[in-house]
Amino acid sequence: MKSSANSIPAACTRALLVTVLLSLLSSCDQAESITAAYRIENLNQWVGGPAANAVEGDFLLENEHLRVGVLSTRCSFEEQEAGDQCSSPGPGLFGGSLVDLDLRRTDSTQELGGGQDRFTELFDALNLDIMETQSVEVLSDGSDGSPAIVRSQGPSGDYISYLGLVGAVLSLPKTWHITDYILNPGEPYLRIRTTAVILDDEGEYTPDDPCGWQQGDDGLPCEAFRIEPAQGGIPLLDAMVAGGSLQFGDFFMAGGDVDIFVPGMGFHEEKEVAEAYVNGINTLVEPFTFPYIAASGDQVSYAMGTGGTLSAPLFMSSITAVFGAVHVAPLGAKGQTLHPQPGTAFTYERYMTVGEGDVGSAYDRLQQAFVDDGFQTAPGQVVGTVREEDTFEPLSRVEVLVYQDTGAERDALGLPPKEDLYSHWQTDRGQDPTPDGSFGGLLPEGDYLLVAKEPGRGPSQPQAVRVQSGESVTVGLLAPRTGILEFQIVDERGRALPSKISLRPVDAAGAINRPDLGDPYLPEGYTKVAFAPYGHSRLNLAPAAYDIVVSRGVEYSLWNSIQEGYPSGIQVDAGGASRIEVILEREVDTTGFISADLHVHAAPSPDSGVPLDTRVVTMACEGVEFLSGTDHDVITDYRPVIQELGLDAWVQASVGIESTTIEVGHYLSFPLTMDYSKPLGGAFDWTNKTPQDLIDTMREHGAHDPDETVVFVGHPRDGILGYFDQFGLDPFQGSLLRPHAEPSFATLANPVLSTPEEHFTMDFDGFEVLNGKRFELIRTPTHEEVLCQRSYTEQEPLDGCENGVSMYTMLERSMDEQRALEDLSQPFFLTRDMQGQIDDWFTLLNLGYRHTVLGNSDTHGLTKTESGCPRNFVISPVDEAELIDERDVARAVQNHGVVASYGPLLNVNLDGAPIGSELSTEDGTATLSIEVQAPRWMRVDRIEVYENARLIHEITGDALDVNSVVKYRGQLDVAPTGDDGLPRDAWYVVIALGDQDLGPLFTPVSIPRLELAEVVTEAIGEIDLGGFGVDSLVGPAPAFPRTFSVLPYAVANPIWLDVDGDRNGDGQDFEPLGAVPDWFRPAPQE
Repeated sequence: MKSSANSIPAACTRALLVTVLLSLLSSCDQAESITAAYRIENLNQWVGGPAANAVEGDFLLENEHLRVGVLSTRCSFEEQEAGDQCSSPGPGLFGGSLVDLDLRRTDSTQELGGGQDRFTELFDALNLDIMETQSVEVLSDGSDGSPAIVRSQGPSGDYISYLGLVGAVLSLPKTWHITDYILNPGEPYLRIRTTAVILDDEGEYTPDDPCGWQQGDDGLPCEAFRIEPAQGGIPLLDAMVAGGSLQFGDFFMAGGDVDIFVPGMGFHEEKEVAEAYVNGINTLVEPFTFPYIAASGDQVSYAMGTGGTLSAPLFMSSITAVFGAVHVAPLGAKGQTLHPQPGTAFTYERYMTVGEGDVGSAYDRLQQAFVDDGFQTAPGQVVGTVREEDTFEPLSRVEVLVYQDTGAERDALGLPPKEDLYSHWQTDRGQDPTPDGSFGGLLPEGDYLLVAKEPGRGPSQPQAVRVQSGESVTVGLLAPRTGILEFQIVDERGRALPSKISLRPVDAAGAINRPDLGDPYLPEGYTKVAFAPYGHSRLNLAPAAYDIVVSRGVEYSLWNSIQEGYPSGIQVDAGGASRIEVILEREVDTTGFISADLHVHAAPSPDSGVPLDTRVVTMACEGVEFLSGTDHDVITDYRPVIQELGLDAWVQASVGIESTTIEVGHYLSFPLTMDYSKPLGGAFDWTNKTPQDLIDTMREHGAHDPDETVVFVGHPRDGILGYFDQFGLDPFQGSLLRPHAEPSFATLANPVLSTPEEHFTMDFDGFEVLNGKRFELIRTPTHEEVLCQRSYTEQEPLDGCENGVSMYTMLERSMDEQRALEDLSQPFFLTRDMQGQIDDWFTLLNLGYRHTVLGNSDTHGLTKTESGCPRNFVISPVDEAELIDERDVARAVQNHGVVASYGPLLNVNLDGAPIGSELSTEDGTATLSIEVQAPRWMRVDRIEVYENARLIHEITGDALDVNSVVKYRGQLDVAPTGDDGLPRDAWYVVIALGDQDLGPLFTPVSIPRLELAEVVTEAIGEIDLGGFGVDSLVGPAPAFPRTFSVLPYAVANPIWLDVDGDRNGDGQDFEPLGAVPDWFRPAPQE
């Protein structure tokens, strides 16, 4: 591993670039060629790993370096009806995609599918179209020294209607896609070649294979049609508008098991993308550019490149597209664009490589591909070690950041700017058996700076190195020493208490948190969050004075070091050790309720890398007593993990799923049955299913009777992921049990969404009104609030809007606002631009529906959205977690016995009738009793009472005891009447909120969230088609605060009050309004 380049025999110069780091070869003939491509027939042939999805019936390529899994075609709906088993393993739609990628491992874990694959999926993109795969086959099986090749092919199609909208507007050409996955003997990289064949106007394609390559032929398929990789950015939208060009790339879905790394950004691309958007840069017009893209994970890493420049026009959590080549149509003699003729073919090639956990080991192999194909001269080698200052002990699993030395100014810690970040190594990476702090890899010739860094430890001083082609350089790094801080945490009874510890340096010098350098994301200066599931934690920390908060969710007191007598922080010294004993008291009386989070993700989801045991730990430490495992298209069972951890006294679980369709909404269900013998736990495929099909399928998979299976809709106003948004639910219209749904222009190409009269259903038990930290989805703001915020965002504030509108202001509804809405002579309206899920619910209640509203974290990580943020207080016959029965939880949810909450607990009854029940009274009156609890440290400064969607009472000011646990306890007499003055049935909902930052319990939203719909619609809104502006069809972007604190907020499900019996003779005592109130009105459309 530390050999000089000159020690390798000359005959091996071609393999030198990789073998000096792998120590696999001492001569070129040492490894036997085992190149092969075949259809998987049994478990032993799987690649395997946490994210592996290729199983029997799919395809595998392998050689002495790599094992690669490619999906077969996805079976059709007709085949499903015939009984064929299908699955939806990743975010792609049509199969034929790359889903598994791992090193060939030599230990016993390779058997029985025991690999380390952590990559989710990659599938080709052409002008934002993808392949509708019609066939996947072995083109060459790798025998007799030939390459192993699996080919997928099919016509171009839409991935998402928003993206298809671009093609429809621009009339882009129809193409046939041929993608070849190629493993050559001896090559440690996968070649991916996509050939686009231009079709005629009807999209017909009948000619033979244009590449004409067969096993045994020289070279590789489609060689004659290769186009050069781009050597600069590809302005995707401009190129497509110009016409005649073809942009080649991939949807690069690395997944949550790995951390994306991009040169010039590091590991925190999300912040870069958000800042670009806030600064007015639309990446479809001005994409990010970089020489390669990588992803780092546990024992495995990935890199992709072309030898040229990559461009990323879409770069966000839900979807990432990376483009690497473009064909620009030539101009004719008169300046006209010469469009390619039908049958013309173009081939785009890129390389995918696998490393041992750090970026550098994957980039090493990528550089070999570049050298082999003439895109790069031979790199040089860096070999080094990292040791601790003073002790000189070698440090394992420390990150070594590689910067290009541009001479740029360094920050206060001596670090170069993130724009100079180039690569990343890890000491003792992968399965290195010797913990000697060693690292190393290959770099193009040039000057670099190396910095050692790990979470909880300050960075080393940058070490300059000069790398020369074909030569080796040795370097040693010294990392600062740490200190130890130990915690023992108990409750008021002396029991060890699962808890969370949050630490923030008083002075950030030497104790920084840098997500761009690989640290976990933590806002507000916090550098460490630790979970202590058994009430004990021992932390290694950078020397500094720390402010510390110890917490356990929203029912307990907080331990704050400042309030406990450490105003200058708790000092941690290098080499020192201290111990802190903490008592947290249970303050909120939750008798009759349990705390539940019913929308939870972990490693089985392709976009989460949290192990199941870690997810259980976070739930216990955040005070969540019941969870439903709802991974994307995977059925998950946490119960064995809970038992193994011994945390069953604190938390219980149910088997569940989130069925994650691309465009027709997300549906969640529990309790389900898990089939441990089948991939994905026996999950069902949503392909070609309507919403009603999915709902029915979920109930059929119930662990008990179908009517005991809860089905609910997640985040219904979340753009392309939101059921209500996609079908165009209009909360301002509707009649009894007839909601009004009208799809938007952007979704008309989808046959399901475009026919809501056939496919829009309300046959589910509930939906989320609180989801993660999506406060912008909760309420429908007033038109004035949106105008104010938009003027502030556009830096042209209206009078009185110099600071925009706070999230708290958008959430509250005051009596003054209610009166203004009811005064129909005044121009005071709600906005049309963004609908809130609570206001959707109010309309549906008035139309006669009884859906339970929920609040769930939808957590995918650890600190960006915490477990139990928000949660549900569910009415329960038991109070101890270990006694919870999933059927009781499901029954309570179906019976509306739920308070959705970011903290406060609302205990509401109407003449003794609890939340979710119906009460009949003969005299037309009743008494609403309200109790609001929250721990002493949490503020509740406002309570709102609604009757049939109308705000009838607000409680503020001195009526609230904000410093006590019981913030309010009181009664309100109600006597509902209609417009005619006669008694009228009514439902009642209570909401409580507070203007308080709940960090660090729940960290604030400090990085603006960016949605695909915003990027696409804003970009195409600028397209001018001969005087017709597309912006007139897509509408304005929503205006709301993009960064904000998580606030105390809670909403109780209704209590229905019948005051006049079965007046209309339908057999039901309660008669809903059956219409939308006239005062619930949107601003007129301009």
